[in-house]
Amino acid sequence: MRYALFLLSISLHAHFSLLQPPSAHSIDTGGKGDGPCGQAPDSNIVTPAQGGRPIQLRLNEFVFHPGHYRVALSVNSRAELPPDPIVTQDANGISISAVIENPAKIPVLADGLFAHSLPISGDFETAITLPNINCERCTLQVIEFMADHGFNPGGGYYYHHCADLRITADPALPPADPAWPRAAVPSSAWFPHIASGGGWSTTLNFINPSAASTVPIAVTLRNFAGAPLRLPLSGSLTSVLAPNATWQLATADPPDLPATGSVEMRSSGPISGYAVYRYAPPEGPAQELAAPLQSPTPLLILPFDNASGSETTFAITSSAPEEGVVSVTLYDDSGALLSNGTVAIGAFGHLDVALSTEFRLSAGKRGFARLQGPALVGFAFRRAPSGALLSLPLN
Repeated sequence: MRYALFLLSISLHAHFSLLQPPSAHSIDTGGKGDGPCGQAPDSNIVTPAQGGRPIQLRLNEFVFHPGHYRVALSVNSRAELPPDPIVTQDANGISISAVIENPAKIPVLADGLFAHSLPISGDFETAITLPNINCERCTLQVIEFMADHGFNPGGGYYYHHCADLRITADPALPPADPAWPRAAVPSSAWFPHIASGGGWSTTLNFINPSAASTVPIAVTLRNFAGAPLRLPLSGSLTSVLAPNATWQLATADPPDLPATGSVEMRSSGPISGYAVYRYAPPEGPAQELAAPLQSPTPLLILPFDNASGSETTFAITSSAPEEGVVSVTLYDDSGALLSNGTVAIGAFGHLDVALSTEFRLSAGKRGFARLQGPALVGFAFRRAPSGALLSLPLN
């Protein structure tokens, strides 16, 4: 270990931007907030990177303070990131120095980086060699230590930024040091629908049923075209569930225009869960619907009830990474064939439609729909003439 010592008496508050790789946050707060990554909405950006090869790191310290930077990498969960290093302070609580790992130890990739006691013109930039590993969503953490600085609530003497990486090992290079965590084989499950705005809000509920295993999970919101969907949320898109623990993630301030889509959940162990869709109309009581967290299947059976003025709405999501066609066959309650058709769906695409609008022969009828195509998840609900809503079971 060695120590960085800076004795300048400058009273500015340091902030920096992570320019490359792209930040895990959609809003740049300068690294403010608690570790490991600060506090800001998630960007849903995951940058591809080659294991065993350098990745370019570029920072802009737009408010100067003497100090240095540290870079670390988590493989399965941000909980693997090391704590902020110990800081030496004077009698007034002003930072003097911080511990620097020299040489850096896993999971730290570099420490004491860009040490400076005077402002610089331009950006800090260097290449950081990644371990030769595979991971679906590693997190590259960059923190700034500030000397001659008072303690900030939340961040202490540090500012924090992160970038999410998808690292693919290079088979032509030696494998990574075995001390690096092995990437857990991720499993994937989906909520077929998420809605925010227009009176709708969504709460996602995750359950770790294991009595012994901690399970990291990562959530991706997608719009109708399968692209990342950005919505204000109650928390981060990642969490680590302790044994027998649960976690909630809810839509927050609704957007100006209603937004719908789907939710992919990736985890390193079994996770169950359910989504609650709450509709609060301008008049009358709020109502709630529910749908389970689902594993994709090539066949969905969804009931419908369009009788007596009711209307059934389907929400369907494809978990396939390529475009596809969904075959839709409708039967009425006597078993008679009503309609046979197809619907195109994009890669990770999402559809939510009133059934009788898409398939007019289902108007005024009850029955079920057989949907076949790419790996699918689905959800259906009925709206009665009174406005009452009812979740319809998935079969």
